[in-house]
Formats: sequence, C-alpha cells, structure tokens
Amino acid sequence: MRKIDRDRIRLLEKIEKRALSLFDKLERQFLNGIIKELESILIIKDNKVENVSKNYVNLHKLGLFQQQFEKRNVSPLLGWMAKSLIRVTRINTKYYERYDIKKIKDSVENESLRELGIKRDGKDVKLVRNSLLDQIGKFEDPYLAVRNIATQSIASGVPLNELRKQIRETIRPEGKYGKIKSHFYTIANDIFSEHDRKVQLKYGERLGFKAFIYFGGEISTTRDFCAERNGKVFTVEEAERWRNLEWEGKPKIYNPLIHLGGYNCRHSVAWIDQKEAIRRRPELEKYYNQ
Repeated sequence: MRKIDRDRIRLLEKIEKRALSLFDKLERQFLNGIIKELESILIIKDNKVENVSKNYVNLHKLGLFQQQFEKRNVSPLLGWMAKSLIRVTRINTKYYERYDIKKIKDSVENESLRELGIKRDGKDVKLVRNSLLDQIGKFEDPYLAVRNIATQSIASGVPLNELRKQIRETIRPEGKYGKIKSHFYTIANDIFSEHDRKVQLKYGERLGFKAFIYFGGEISTTRDFCAERNGKVFTVEEAERWRNLEWEGKPKIYNPLIHLGGYNCRHSVAWIDQKEAIRRRPELEKYYNQ
C-alpha cells in the first residue's frame, strides 16, 4: 500500500469519527433546545401542563423552532460535511498526480461534488437547494414525535418532569442511537467512503484503467467478503460478477465499484494502470492483450 493510500484511509477514518461526534452533538442540541422551547411556550400551573386551548395553539410555534434549528445548528453541520467531502476529493486527485490529469482534473472534481450538491466559489462552499446533501439535513420525525408527546401531555395534564422524561426517552434513548443520530448515521455514514470510491472511479475511467486494488486492512468486524479480497487486484469484469453473490450487508441496489462490501464497509479501491496490474498479477497480460 502506498503512502497516499494510507493517507486516504486515515483521512476517511478521521472524518467518519468526527461525523459521529457531530451527529451526537446535534442530537443533544435538539433535545435541550426543544425542551427549553416547550417550557417557554406552554402554560404550566403547579408544575403541570395545563389542558387549555392556548397550549394546543402554542404548539404551532414549534415550526419556527424547527426553522431556526435547521439554520443555526444543521446548516453548519452540512457545511462541515461539504468541506470534508472536498478534502476527500482532493486527496484522490493527489493519488492520480503521477499521471497526466491536467485535462480531466477540474471536470472530475467539479462533477463529483456537483452530484452531491456542492458548489465551490473560490474559498466559499455552497449547497444546492434540494440536492442530496441538502436533503440529508431534512428530518421531520423528531419534530412530529415531540409534538405528539406534547399534545398528549396537554390532554392528560402531566407533570412537567414527565413531559421532559418522555421526550428524552423518545429522542435520545439510553444506550441507543437517538432519532437524529440514527437519521444521519443511516443516510450519511457511508457518504464519505462512497464518495472516495466514486472519485477514484471517475479518474480511473477517464484514464482508461481496467483494474484496481481492493484495500483497507482487516479488523474484528471485517466481513468475509472483504477479507477474501483485501489487498488483491481485480478487473472491472471480475468485480461485476459480485453482483450475483449474496452476503450480509449487501445493499439491494448494488454497484460493486462503489459499494464494495456493502453497508458500513470501510475498504477502498486504488485504480492502477496496465503495467502495475500485470506486475501484481502476471496472468492479466493475456486479459490486456485479448
């Protein structure tokens, strides 16, 4: 494994670890913020939520809280994700600098980022409205869950402490990923690794490469599928046959050159030219000469 490949793996690991920390932080901010908001808009008497019409009406104000939370808390997270994806793009460009990529560099980088909804304007980074990355920041379930709990609490006249407890148990249950962390983990956890592979693929295709190294090492949770392929060279045609295999973690819609081992797979690929492919697998000389 070359140094640039080790650097790519370390960068992805660092980004993904930081992402989980930020998802958790966002969930805590949401939980604390929405409880505080409810305490400010609900009529409380004798430490109980009053069953009065105005309390039901006041719940409409949660819509404003949602807008402000997305602007104040979610937008910075998406901005960090966008900048991190740019870093992943650039380190893949660095991998290919030993080849003549002057004519394709800008198109590969811009195309890869545009597919996610990321626009670079000098040092500024912008998200395209309704793009993939923009939509990742949209989540209704936590707001609806809190609103339902609040509505039931008004009808029952529950103590304020009970309202807080129910919201905490719903949004951030003990020992589990909460609603917001689960949302981001499910949708966004693989976005960095998959983007890394997509950029690799775009460069490889434009350079006419037909083989790649499957790499990333092994840990206790490594799938057998990945362990069997780790450190080995494969051609595009060989990888395409993986579509016909079945293993735990394989997505229903599967692209072997992007999804590799499936959900939460942390392996990557390094596309190589003909000379390097034959050096590593001499039998491929016949493949290239056919």
